[in-house]
Amino acid sequence: MGRKGTDVVHIGRRSWWSGKVRTLCGLVYLPGNEQEQGWFTRITCPACKAAEKRGVRL
Repeated sequence: MGRKGTDVVHIGRRSWWSGKVRTLCGLVYLPGNEQEQGWFTRITCPACKAAEKRGVRL
């Protein structure tokens, strides 16, 4: 488990049609409920890292 108070950075893709963001680990964020990170952030979600390593695509 992660430490409390720390943000987790996911790998995700935003739908241009609905505005939803889907992540590699399976989370779905509704429009306006997410924060965009900069281009040079470290991915900290262990499930997203594992999915990327397995070759899962969005």
